[in-house]
Amino acid sequence: MAGYREAADPDSTLVDEAAPLDWGNEGVEKFQIQERTVLQFPNVIGVALRMGFTYSDRAQHSGLFSGIFKKFDKAAGVIQAKGAPRVAWSPIHLEDLGPAYAAVISAEPSAVKGQAFNVCGDEKVDNGMVAAEVAKVLGIDPAKIDWSSPLWSIANKRVFMDNSKAKRVLGFKPKFNNAAEYIPTLMASAYPSGVAEFS
Repeated sequence: MAGYREAADPDSTLVDEAAPLDWGNEGVEKFQIQERTVLQFPNVIGVALRMGFTYSDRAQHSGLFSGIFKKFDKAAGVIQAKGAPRVAWSPIHLEDLGPAYAAVISAEPSAVKGQAFNVCGDEKVDNGMVAAEVAKVLGIDPAKIDWSSPLWSIANKRVFMDNSKAKRVLGFKPKFNNAAEYIPTLMASAYPSGVAEFS
């Protein structure tokens, strides 16, 4: 994988647009094909936005939960999580995604044609942080979170997206950089009983 190590966290990798979309996961293949098609199509101004993990405080079933948990049950005091707490990713709020698309549409065609852009917030999120916030909402001791369930291979990496190109070329400015603050709202709207099970 292309990218470079962050001095502050030697176990992490910051990935720019030069990184291939193949991170050892078969599910990424369709995105590779779509992106190549869009960027190489001769008679259109093809642009690819590589989005971070999209979330919203209005979502009824947020991927913030399904991608991290196997199940949780407030009454039983149970939280089963997937993978490891240091598994990390770059999020983007839904309301930051719209302006990113608008910036592409309004950009000078010669500046964006055939280009890929990473669009994500500036924050770096890991599963442990989200799980701890959910445990707080459920009134469960974070030390009791069960991390024994496996997670698919692509997410067993501490990888963050570098959004500097989108900022420089598109003028992209993410406004939402604290996914954790929306967890109580998401929990209340999607799982008011404090019980959920994910495949």
